[in-house]
Amino acid sequence: MDKTISGQFDEEEFYKSLNETDTTDMESSDYEKHGWSTQRKRRKRMASTSPLNDNTLLNTPSPLPIHPSVKGNDYLLVLQSVDPNTKLSTQNQIKIQKILLETVGTPKRIKPLNSGKILVECIDKSQWKQLKRVKLIGELQIRTSVPKSVTSSIGVIYNVPLDINVEDEDIVSVLKAQKVRNFFEKRATIVSASIPKYVSGIDGCTTQAFPGATIGRLTELISSGKVDLISLDFVIVHVGTNNISSSQSVDTIISYFGDLIHKLKKMTFAKLIFTSILPRPVDHMKTGAKVNKVNTELKRLCKRNNLLYCNLYRSFLLDNIPDSSLFAPRDGLHLNFAGTELFRKKIINIIKHQSI
Repeated sequence: MDKTISGQFDEEEFYKSLNETDTTDMESSDYEKHGWSTQRKRRKRMASTSPLNDNTLLNTPSPLPIHPSVKGNDYLLVLQSVDPNTKLSTQNQIKIQKILLETVGTPKRIKPLNSGKILVECIDKSQWKQLKRVKLIGELQIRTSVPKSVTSSIGVIYNVPLDINVEDEDIVSVLKAQKVRNFFEKRATIVSASIPKYVSGIDGCTTQAFPGATIGRLTELISSGKVDLISLDFVIVHVGTNNISSSQSVDTIISYFGDLIHKLKKMTFAKLIFTSILPRPVDHMKTGAKVNKVNTELKRLCKRNNLLYCNLYRSFLLDNIPDSSLFAPRDGLHLNFAGTELFRKKIINIIKHQSI
């Protein structure tokens, strides 16, 4: 590569070196050896000669893992405490190893991480599956996850023109076909009772619905680790419909919302977004005023806690009464296909206008 550094570019040698990079690890010393200015010149040469199309090459260097990984081993799991204030890596490691021995057998390796988590390398797939189901280590509630270094890698896309718009739909479709994830994709989850349980098809967003759940029950589910809050940018909460039909006062319902907010703030660093309770066609004449009062107080509560509140209530009204075309006639409470689609579009709009 001396010719390149001296200003005499050998195209054949350059492409050969690129191909070699694809099959070998890219160490930090390689970057030091070839100056950043030289790399920039190379990229400009590549960009000026080839537009992005279906044949665009994605040359991905070796993974830059967030967690340490073991080359050639897929039986890795990261263990972390459900309580964000408790770090597994600072607990008694001998005791943890003994508990794992009694639960799943002796793993191949246990490594505490600086993040407060523990990386466990299992001896085989059977042990890996067993450990993935473990929810307790002693008295500590834990959750398990697959290290990102196993499921993804970070790399550079070459051959991309300098004036390209990464949000162009054609370009996004090409990249998705080659399994490239948009770095700026927002990750969100809808945590709710059963109202939006059929909401799906939102990029980067999942729905975790718990039919029949009240605000208090949802708080319990979050406390026990039944709700996945890992690696999220936004948590969208829609709950309270089942509290309206009870004899609970508005103040009591808002106190439950306060407990839920407190628990969520302890369990996740994601931005919290609360949506209003929807009208209830089944008993609107009886509960309409109560729903409005709860929504008004919930909005104030969100403001006091610096949380985003989104009012969906009016979108489900027609001439100031619940729009029957959006609700299932069977029970006059849950959403039908049209109502689910409207809810879905509202959530897409919420996520779209939020910054990470």
